[in-house]
Amino acid sequence: MIKKSGVGILRRGGRLFFVAPVLLIFWLSLFLTACTVEVSSMPPVETTPGSVKMLFVQEKPQALVLPPTPTNTPVPTPTAAPTATPFPTLTPVPTATPAPTATPIPTATPYPTATPYPSATPFPSATPLPTTTPTPFETAILTRAADNLGNLNTMHFVLEIRQGKVNLSGAELKRAEGDLKSPDNYQASVRLKILFGEVTVKIVALGGVQQMTDPITGRWTKSTPAETLNLAGMLDRRTGFGPVLKNLQNVRLVGSELLNNATVYHVQGSASPAQVEQLTFGNLHQAATVDAWVGQDDGQLHQLHLKENAPGNGFWALAFSAFNEPVEVRQ
Repeated sequence: MIKKSGVGILRRGGRLFFVAPVLLIFWLSLFLTACTVEVSSMPPVETTPGSVKMLFVQEKPQALVLPPTPTNTPVPTPTAAPTATPFPTLTPVPTATPAPTATPIPTATPYPTATPYPSATPFPSATPLPTTTPTPFETAILTRAADNLGNLNTMHFVLEIRQGKVNLSGAELKRAEGDLKSPDNYQASVRLKILFGEVTVKIVALGGVQQMTDPITGRWTKSTPAETLNLAGMLDRRTGFGPVLKNLQNVRLVGSELLNNATVYHVQGSASPAQVEQLTFGNLHQAATVDAWVGQDDGQLHQLHLKENAPGNGFWALAFSAFNEPVEVRQ
């Protein structure tokens, strides 16, 4: 039995019957037929004031109209579930082809044993540099004077031959005084000793060419190589006095002195025969003792004495002044 909207529905043999509504309608029809009262028509009744008129009206019975029998709504046939699509048959995985057997790698031919490099010859031990000996004070003085000589353009000089003989144009040179101008110009007044006394001549060198006046006539003549003094060579940086001063041996400081109102250092050293020739323009050839007087303020060579060590030989004395003062060299 299933209840739906208050109506009982009986289901038998697949058919449906609506029972309750039909029975209800049937019983109501019988009840109304038995209870029908025929009411006759009655004349109007007069009423007195205050009375109540009652009118009975006989109702005409109406035929009972039964509602239409509802049509049974057929139960929809349940839709069959769609047939499931069968899963596709799995394609069997192909059997893996076995990998080919790897060809064995041939045994590597061993590299020939490397010939060992010959042992490197060790570098010779470096000869240690000699320990620098501090420059002695007196050597520093001479070095300073030599450098200043090489940087001079002009200077005044006095040369005296105090001992020994120096030949010049058949006479004996005793003294020369003049001016030097670098690199190869000079002028000087020269005193010569001849048979009957002493004479003075003049010499001038321009561009290295020396001329000299005749002692008797006073005329200018070109000097021969034997008569050329080459006084300008004293200032030469390679062959002049400077290189000799730097290389004197047995250098010592004699002391501090006053020379021509200038305070100077007196330094002494030994010169070799070659150095002596360089200092005397090739006129002296023996080892000598050299004394130099160097200004304490200007570092210039103010005086130089050269005396050969052999007794009775040459002795030269030179003095220098007027450093870098203007000079005009002319005949």
